[in-house]
Parts: sequence; C-alpha cells; structure tokens
Amino acid sequence: MMCIIQVVNKVNMNQYNFKKFDNVKGKFETRISIRNSFSFGLPTKFYEDNNIAEYKYVVLYYDTSKKAIAFNFTNEKEDNSLSVTHHKEYGGGISARSFFRTYNLNPKDYSGKYEWEKDYIDGVGKVFIIDLRNKE
Repeated sequence: MMCIIQVVNKVNMNQYNFKKFDNVKGKFETRISIRNSFSFGLPTKFYEDNNIAEYKYVVLYYDTSKKAIAFNFTNEKEDNSLSVTHHKEYGGGISARSFFRTYNLNPKDYSGKYEWEKDYIDGVGKVFIIDLRNKE
C-alpha cells in the first residue's frame, strides 16, 4: 500500500495583509428599478452612495417627449412630493401610483432596472435621471 504525504508550507501571515471577506450578502446594484406595483426601487448601493437616507421626500419630473424621469430628493414637503420609504437592509422605495396614472405609464411595460445619470436643473437642484427607452 502506497502512502502519500502532502507537505503544506506554513504562510508567514506577517508578509500579507489579509482581510476577511464578510460581504457575502452585499448589495452592489446601483440601477433604479420600476416595479409592477407602481413603484420605484432604490437599491442599497444607490441608496447609500447618494445618501438617500437623509431625505424624506422626492419630487418627480417627467419629460414626455424623451420618456425620461428625474428624481429630486428633498426634505421639503410639497403638494406634489412623494414619500421615500426607507428599509434598513434593502435601500429604499417610492410608491408612485399617481405618477404612473397621470402620465398613463403602465409599470408592466416599463418594469426593469435603469441606469441613471446625475444632473442639475436650474430652479430644482440635483436630480437623478432615468431614460425609459433604455430598460435593461
């Protein structure tokens, strides 16, 4: 009977700077989503990177010719602002049934994830824009 002996070299831990990987359930999605439930999803990565937790409301703007939506997050309650729902582990969300109905947008036709771009609109401020023609 043949016996195989495996030699294991011990690694000198001082020569490396290992860090334990502990982000198994990490959230890395940044795209804003449109859900069938007449709402927008704000994934954790987008939510954290853009400090959405600091805001209570969002004002939505719609460009009908370009089919683009702009999100302006704010703490000022306006007649047309919507509440931002905050989730401890899953980012945030915006229930927007009135927005979808006003512009006759069926969320089933547009459900999916959208890349966004940050811009500035005079008189409004910083906005995040998604183009409904570029669904992923």
